[in-house]
Amino acid sequence: MRHSHKTWLIADGIPDVAQARRLGHRIPDAIQDIYSHVAPEVEPRLLEALQQRWIDTVTALRATHAQALNAHLQLTAA
Repeated sequence: MRHSHKTWLIADGIPDVAQARRLGHRIPDAIQDIYSHVAPEVEPRLLEALQQRWIDTVTALRATHAQALNAHLQLTAA
């Protein structure tokens, strides 16, 4: 799950420092570690991107479930 989470953060354009913070990692580059910080607007953007992925997944699963249920009902009605 962590790998997927990291992949989604990359795909959503979340900055490395925010990814590291979210996953509990430290940035190995000392300069970047000193001068990097998560801007206040990044955290809501990160959460909104993850929330949208959740909504999209649930919507897709509901559609798939509905299609499977309809197919089953058609088979049993025949």
